[in-house]
Amino acid sequence: YGFPPDLAMRANQLKHTFVGSDPEDPALIPDNTGDKVGDIFNAGIELALWDIRGKIAGKRVADLILQELPGPARQPREHLRLYASGGVQYDWDENPESVIEEAVALADRGYTAYKMRLGTAWNWSTVTVERFLDLAQSVTDAVANRMDLMLEGNARLNETQAIQIGRWLDERAWKWFEEPLPKDQIDGYARLNKALQIPITGGESNSRLSEFERFFQKEAYSMGQVDVGVCTLKEAIRIYRKGLDYGIPVFTQNWHNGLLTTANAHFLAALPEEHV
Repeated sequence: YGFPPDLAMRANQLKHTFVGSDPEDPALIPDNTGDKVGDIFNAGIELALWDIRGKIAGKRVADLILQELPGPARQPREHLRLYASGGVQYDWDENPESVIEEAVALADRGYTAYKMRLGTAWNWSTVTVERFLDLAQSVTDAVANRMDLMLEGNARLNETQAIQIGRWLDERAWKWFEEPLPKDQIDGYARLNKALQIPITGGESNSRLSEFERFFQKEAYSMGQVDVGVCTLKEAIRIYRKGLDYGIPVFTQNWHNGLLTTANAHFLAALPEEHV
């Protein structure tokens, strides 16, 4: 993630601290600080080190993660259910119905779950909640008999809009409502989570346990979503364990490339709970 030239600059600044070091040294990667470039750089290096450690031990990374998680001895899950993260390209001014076509095409390809988004900025095109829900109903009508449906809010809604949409989602049994509000509105998230049946989820851009714990403490998430390409695997394990303390499940998602999909999949395979 991030801006590649900034990450390259950070790599050039810090590579002398890694060359010749023991890849199994747990202190090799510093704790995240909240600096986006630094934390994402930490995640990239840390994931590579997990891969090296797996090769040294002759084990999959998922097996190494299992050693850090509570619970009885078990094997990593061998099969994971994927969902299609879509709804990104449709334009409210030009053929918004293309999102329906996308959902149908993904169902035809064999996906059994689909995450929709809000489309281009609503204020560009005088989009209302009602207009959005009409389109979401068309998606529901087209594929809900073949796919579970989720909604990504991209932190773009106000609380009134989110409540109205959330109640609509409740009535149609959508699976989760992701980051509907700006990420600093923790109390608003807590009110939504209490008012709605649909799980309120979020956290993908958080790189530290402290950022999740503020939501856990106020029951502002029903489920926490980590991305090990943002927070590191070490921190994801800490976040997962803290979620258990609060009775809030934590699982992974990612937006970027196949390498990060693989890294997140190893974490997800190690968890005792099955998600999506």
